[in-house]
Amino acid sequence: MKRPSSVKSRTFLLLFVFLSALLAVFLFNIHYIRRTASQRILETVAASTASRLETITNSMSESALSTQQMVQYQTFGTLSEDPSVWFFYYRDLQATLNILESGRFQYSGICYFAYNHRQDYFLRSSTHSMPIYEEKEIAAWLGSLSSFPSYVWNTQTFHGTDYYIYGISQGDFYCGVFLSASSVLRLLSSSSLKDTYFAMIGTNGSFTAADEHLPLGELLKGSDSLKLDGAYYALQRYHTRYDFDVISATRLPRGIRALFAETPYLYLVILFLFLFVPAFYFFLKQELIKPLNYLRFGFSRVASGDLSFRGRQNLFSREFNEVILAFNSMLRQIRELRMHYYEEKIRQQQAENRYLRTISYPHFLLNNLNLINNFAYEKNEEGIHTAVMNLSAYLRYFITADSSSHTLRNDVESARCYLNLNQLAYPGRIEYTFEAQEDLLDLPFPPLIISTIVENCIKHGLLPGQSLRISLVLKKVVYSAPAAQDGSGAEDSQEYLLFEARNNGPAFPESVLAMVNSAEIPDKNTTHIGLISVKQTLHARFQDHCLFQIRNAKGGVIVTIQAAMNAFQKEVQQEYQ
Repeated sequence: MKRPSSVKSRTFLLLFVFLSALLAVFLFNIHYIRRTASQRILETVAASTASRLETITNSMSESALSTQQMVQYQTFGTLSEDPSVWFFYYRDLQATLNILESGRFQYSGICYFAYNHRQDYFLRSSTHSMPIYEEKEIAAWLGSLSSFPSYVWNTQTFHGTDYYIYGISQGDFYCGVFLSASSVLRLLSSSSLKDTYFAMIGTNGSFTAADEHLPLGELLKGSDSLKLDGAYYALQRYHTRYDFDVISATRLPRGIRALFAETPYLYLVILFLFLFVPAFYFFLKQELIKPLNYLRFGFSRVASGDLSFRGRQNLFSREFNEVILAFNSMLRQIRELRMHYYEEKIRQQQAENRYLRTISYPHFLLNNLNLINNFAYEKNEEGIHTAVMNLSAYLRYFITADSSSHTLRNDVESARCYLNLNQLAYPGRIEYTFEAQEDLLDLPFPPLIISTIVENCIKHGLLPGQSLRISLVLKKVVYSAPAAQDGSGAEDSQEYLLFEARNNGPAFPESVLAMVNSAEIPDKNTTHIGLISVKQTLHARFQDHCLFQIRNAKGGVIVTIQAAMNAFQKEVQQEYQ
C-alpha cells in the first residue's frame, strides 16, 4: 500500500501557493487603485468643466439680457454733425460698455460692442484684450451687413478664430456682445487638472477651437479613449445650450496596462495563473477537502447511532492518518463503554424483576391456592380445573421469564392466565378483551412487561364494590411523515408495534404521570415500582426507538407502548442482549 506523504514535505508548495495568491492580490490591487483613481480624476474634471461651462452659458445669457436693457435705456438716435457731441456721446457709451463687461461674470471673456454703421465707428469694452487685426475684421464684418440679425447668437470666424455674437439693431447702431472660442478654451484649461486638454466642436461637426496637443482626427471618431505619446487619455463630451460642445481629454495614471505594455510579463502571469489554479484546486481537494469530508461522513454515521464505522488508514497524509487512528480508538472505547452500560442495565433490570417476583410470588400463590381450596370446598370441579391450568401456565412463565428466547407470545399468554385467575377470584367484576395481531407474537420482547401493566390495571383500577373493564390491543401501525413543502422529498413512512391497555379505573395523580412519563429515567421509588421498572426495561432494551406513556382519559386510564419495527432487527437485538 502506498505510504502516506507528510504535510511538512509540502511546505514549499504551500509557500508557492501563498506567493502566487499574494501576486494575484497585488496585481488586482494595482488594477483596482488605477481604476478608482481614474474614476476620481474623471469625476473631478467633469465637475470642474461642467461648472465652468455653466458659468459661461450663464454669462452669455446675462450679457444678452444686459444688451437688451442697454438698448432699452440708452438713446441710439441719429447723431448731430457737431464733433463735440460725438465725443461726449461715444465717451459715455464707452464707459457703459466697460461697466457691463466688468459686471457679474467679468472672467468669462464676454466683450460688449457698439457700431455706428452710418459713421462706420466701432466701440468695444476695453477690459477684454483683443488682437487689433481681429477687432478690425469684426468692424469690417459689421460694416458689410445691410441688416443686423437681432436677438440671436451668430457664429462667425475672424482670422481663424470662431466668435459667438449676439446683437440688436437700434437706429444707426448695432449693439451686442461677442465671445471667442479661444477665450472659452483658455478659461477651461486654466481651471482644470494637469494633463487635461480641451477641444470645442460645433453642431455641424467642425472644430471651432482645440488644444494643440490633441489629434483632431482621433476625436472625431467618437471613441471614449485615445493613446497619445504612450499615455492613455479618457474622453468626455459636454453639451451646451448654444452651437458648440466641449470635449475633454484627461490623462489616466499609469497602471497595469502601462506596466506590461512593453514586456511579456503579463502573458507569463496569465499563463502561470491558468496552470496554477487547477493544480491548487486538485491539491486542496486531495489533501484537505477529501479527508475532511471523509471525517465528516464518519462523524455523521456516529451521530446517527452507527458505531460500526471504521476509518480506513493510509489514505491521506500522515497527520490525517493519525487523526483517523484516534477516531477509531475513540469509537472502540465508546462501543466498549456502551456494551458495559447496557450489560449493567440488563443486570439491574434482572435483579429488579427477581425482586418483584420475590414480593408478588408468595402472596399471589397463596391467594390462588385459597381460591382452589374454596372451589374444592364448594365442589366446583370446573373452577378447580380452570384455576389449576391458568395458575400452572402463569407459574411456568413466571419461572422462565429470564429466558433469552422470550417473545411477545409468552407475555400475552401469561397476561391472559393472570386475567383469568383474577376473574375467578372476583367473579362478575372483571371483564377484558385482548386483540393481538398474530404475526407480531413471535417478536423477541423483554419479559414481565405486559403482565406488569395488566397487574397494575387490576391493582389500581379495581375498587371495592365496582366492576373493571380492560381492553388490550397489540397491532402494527404505520405513521407517515409529510413530504417537504418544496417538493424535494417524498413521504417517509415507518412501521411501529403498538400495545395499548385501557381500563375504566380511577385516574392517576398528575405527579405520578409526570414521574413515569418524564424523559429522565426515575430513580427507585417505593410506589409504582412496577411501572418504573417497565419504563427502565424498555429504555435499556430499545433506547430511543420505544415510547412508554400513561395518560388519563375520559372514563379511565390508557397505557401505551410504541416501538419502531426496525428496533427488532437481529443486529439491534444482538447489541442490546
